[in-house]
Amino acid sequence: MPEEVSQRAKILFLNYPNNPTGANATRKFFEETITYANKYEIAVIHDFAYADIYYTDEKPISFLSIPGAVEVGVEIYTFSKTFNMAGWRSGFTVGNESLIKHLSAYLQNAVGGVFGGIQDASVFALLHQQAERNALRELYHERQLLVESFLKTLDWEYVAPQGTFFLWAKVPLPINSIEFADQLLEEALVAVVPGSIYGKNGEGWIRISLVTSLEQLKESFERIKRFLLRKRGY
Repeated sequence: MPEEVSQRAKILFLNYPNNPTGANATRKFFEETITYANKYEIAVIHDFAYADIYYTDEKPISFLSIPGAVEVGVEIYTFSKTFNMAGWRSGFTVGNESLIKHLSAYLQNAVGGVFGGIQDASVFALLHQQAERNALRELYHERQLLVESFLKTLDWEYVAPQGTFFLWAKVPLPINSIEFADQLLEEALVAVVPGSIYGKNGEGWIRISLVTSLEQLKESFERIKRFLLRKRGY
């Protein structure tokens, strides 16, 4: 980051496994982050929402597992991804005591609390849902492999995710990502996210979600295949 930005910054917000890219952080990256935070006295907040959704042999690294991390930051976890509790707004934060106190004060004044029944469900999930967590991860992995097989069949360039439930594929036609997404929705009734909404580096790509069923994914790619054949004049 530019020096003038670093001098003024107060908080560095990170998210790994990363949404939208699907990338994992390395120990070296987190070590460099801690060095940077100490140099400029910046608080680090690591959003570990996709901690349990990964596709490699190695589990995603917790920021707080790195020496020195607790002196500069906190880590946030949500139940929405691991336990399919999106919208319940249940989660927790661990790490630096001073930052936790500030967060607690903010939540008490701005949000209030989480309904007790949701808190009880969250406790139960943590204590008794290990098998379900593993099954959900395997389900997302199965969907990932299915989508990748479709993309390979169509000679469609893509990037395999390391985590999250998203996959990136290159726009297969000579149009921009928004035009491609619009045409795919209008003509094939399939929704994808144009990469350009995430910034200039996303242009030329689309993001495919793995949160629908295997049957719907198969149907979607049959429609996409017919769409591409029409566009290419076959």
